[in-house]
Amino acid sequence: MRGHALIAIATSVALAGCSAETVQDKPAVVQLPSQPTSAVIIIAPRAPPPPRVEVVPPSLPQMAAVDVWRPAHWDWNGTDWDWIPGAYSARPRPAAVWYPGHWLEGTNGWVWQDGYWN
Repeated sequence: MRGHALIAIATSVALAGCSAETVQDKPAVVQLPSQPTSAVIIIAPRAPPPPRVEVVPPSLPQMAAVDVWRPAHWDWNGTDWDWIPGAYSARPRPAAVWYPGHWLEGTNGWVWQDGYWN
């Protein structure tokens, strides 16, 4: 999980719907349409750059049935964008499917939606 952000809000609320609320002297709280629950909400003031071309390396033959490629993505570090390379990850269950994280444009900026297993 990222330890830096323009706005990081600790929450244990399940994210549902798509709304934003600003309370005087407090940062915006953003709820996203999603499956996962996130403990930190990242809001970037501008859109991420276009994705870089990523060459997916082959998985080890003995791991091909359990490994899933989790694609690279841009991460907001509080002042600028950092490229986070993709990586293989073992499925938590044999039939699990990875839904990658992505950035959504919100009313207060760009909001990171975490990836999740289903």
